[in-house]
Amino acid sequence: MKCIICNSDNVGYYFTTEFEGEVAKLLDKSIYHNCKECVFTFSKTLFEMDYEAWSKLNLDTHTYWELMSKNNLDYRLNTIGTNQPPYLAQADMVNLMIKNGIIDSTADSTASTISAMGGGGE
Repeated sequence: MKCIICNSDNVGYYFTTEFEGEVAKLLDKSIYHNCKECVFTFSKTLFEMDYEAWSKLNLDTHTYWELMSKNNLDYRLNTIGTNQPPYLAQADMVNLMIKNGIIDSTADSTASTISAMGGGGE
């Protein structure tokens, strides 16, 4: 497996997150790897999912957390009240990576990379 950021082969196991409760019904664990060259960390579990499975998991997970923030008073009291991804920060980071030649804006894989970063399943 190559790093999707710097294309290095120097990628390996980093840690595993095991989920509990309702989230575990959607995904029991996620295995993370990182690149030893550029230190990019990613979920190998999600990266290797086919698009349909990832899209369903992404939608179900975001829907679950959004419903929790809207319907659960204890959850709302302990958070800002939403679990929206930082879309502006993500867009700025993608733009910065394109401008600095880290990702190729003309490559076929860029669309899927940007989609995966967006978190909206699009």
